[in-house]
Amino acid sequence: MPMRWISNSIVAFSLALLAMAAKAEYSVHSTLEKIQARFPQATPYVVSPGVVQKSYRTYSESYQLGMDVYRLPDQHLRPAILLVHGGGWNSGERRLWQPIAYALAQRGYVAMTVSYRLSPQARYPAAGNDLIAALESIRASAAELGINTRALFIAGGSAGGQLAALVGLQWPVQGIINVDGLSDFTTPLALAFENDPARDVTAASAWLGGRYEAIPEIWRQASPINAVHKHAPPMLFITGGEPRFSAGVEAMQAKLTALGVVNRRHEFKQAPHSFWLFEPWASETVAVIEQFLQARLSALAVSMPDDER
Repeated sequence: MPMRWISNSIVAFSLALLAMAAKAEYSVHSTLEKIQARFPQATPYVVSPGVVQKSYRTYSESYQLGMDVYRLPDQHLRPAILLVHGGGWNSGERRLWQPIAYALAQRGYVAMTVSYRLSPQARYPAAGNDLIAALESIRASAAELGINTRALFIAGGSAGGQLAALVGLQWPVQGIINVDGLSDFTTPLALAFENDPARDVTAASAWLGGRYEAIPEIWRQASPINAVHKHAPPMLFITGGEPRFSAGVEAMQAKLTALGVVNRRHEFKQAPHSFWLFEPWASETVAVIEQFLQARLSALAVSMPDDER
C-alpha cells in the first residue's frame, strides 16, 4: 500500500475526528437542557399551524437541499422571508424555525425554512452559496409560490444570523434580520471563543478551514461587517444577553449608519442565546420582526393582500 495513500488517509481521518469533536447537537431539547438551570421560565415556543399550508421544495439536487414553504391557502402575492437555522455551522436543521414560520405565515407572509451544507459536508463558502441558490430558486418560482419579489427578506439565528447577514449583503433582498449572530469573526471577543487556543478545533475554524492566524483573510471575508456597502438593505439586529454571539454588532451598526443605511437593534439583555426558540422571548421576537417588515413594506409601498395588516 503506497505510503502517500496512508498519509492522506490519516490526515482525512484526523480532520473527520476534529470535525466530530467540534460538532454538538443543536436542537430545542439540547438547548433547553443547557439553559434551564439559569432560565427556569424558558419553555419551547409552539405555534399551531392553523390554516397555514406547508409544502416541501428541493432546490439543489446535487446535495439534496430543500426548503419548507409556509403560507396562507390563497392565490395572493405576498411578502416573503427566508429563515436560516443556526447550529455553529455544523449542526441544526431547518425545522428549528418552524414555529416562527407558522407565526409569520399566519400574519400574511410566505415564510420559508431552508437547509444548507454544514461544515462536516463542506466548508465556507458552501453554506452561503447554498442560500444564494435558494434565493435564486425562490425568485424563479415566485409566481408559483405566490411571492411578491419586491418584498423578499432574509433572517437567521446564531450561525444562521451570520449567514443571513452575509448573504443578504451580497444578494438583492429588501431587508436583513440577524438574530444573535456574529457580525465580525475577528473582534477580540469573537476570537477568544471562535479561535480558542485551548481547543484543537472550534466551530468556526472547522467551518472556515483553519485558525485565524493561518487564514485571516477568510475570517475577515466571512464577517458580515466587511460586506457592508452604501446600497445595503436595511438591517435589524436582535441580540440576547451573551455578547460573544453578537460580536461586532456595534461597529457594524456604526458602519451602516455612516453610509446612510437604515438599521436598528432590539436587545433582550437578560435572555440566553437561542432565545427565539423559547418563551417568554419568542413571541416578542416575532413581533419585533414583523414591526421591521411592516416598516419596510411601507417604505417599499407594498401592501398586504386584502388589507390584512
